[in-house]
Amino acid sequence: MPHLPNPGHLPDDCLVHDEHGNVTGHRGIHVRLFNGWDSKASGNAPWPSAGGRPPTVWTISRPPHPFEIREFEVM
Repeated sequence: MPHLPNPGHLPDDCLVHDEHGNVTGHRGIHVRLFNGWDSKASGNAPWPSAGGRPPTVWTISRPPHPFEIREFEVM
């Protein structure tokens, strides 16, 4: 899957649903930050899209902070 732009909130693609439509978990993601750092290119493990410590922050400041998520790829 190609990198997608950060929508500013947790994307639905990152949610794992059960057969009843309830959220049961979150998928891992690779990210590109506004400063150009890429988790996949640097050989790091995927980040938790939600529910991790520290939490993954999806909001985007105006102007964007260098360490905010610019793009993501769902694993």
